[in-house]
Amino acid sequence: MKKLVREIVAYGVDYLILSVLISIFVFCASIFTISSETQNQAMLMLVCVLVVFFFCTSYIPTKQDGQTIGQKIMRLRVLNVNGKKRTYVQSFFREGIVKITFAPLYVLVSGGYFLIVNLLMKRDITAEMPIDILLKTDVVDA
Repeated sequence: MKKLVREIVAYGVDYLILSVLISIFVFCASIFTISSETQNQAMLMLVCVLVVFFFCTSYIPTKQDGQTIGQKIMRLRVLNVNGKKRTYVQSFFREGIVKITFAPLYVLVSGGYFLIVNLLMKRDITAEMPIDILLKTDVVDA
């Protein structure tokens, strides 16, 4: 149960960091759209949103030995099932697409799966979450 709480906190930290960074660039883009002379700067700010998103959800987790910033704080690491480092694609799908882009759906499905399958059927709170089964990854202590 302790690891699950650390995973949730790590997810919250990652979500907060990414939200703040993206909000800064979106705010700047909205300011630049006020004047027609600064439209190019507004587009540049939106490109920066994409760069920050890919950097935080793909590059950092892959280069930092399978850890996002939140996972590093909570001393967790995500590896392939075979023990190797995860790939950029796995990092992008796990951290970017599933956990960030579909955040409400991810929380709902993962929470329901954990409650029904792990607690009621298997009676094992350490069982894998659906995202780990799908991407063939495993969350371990760092």
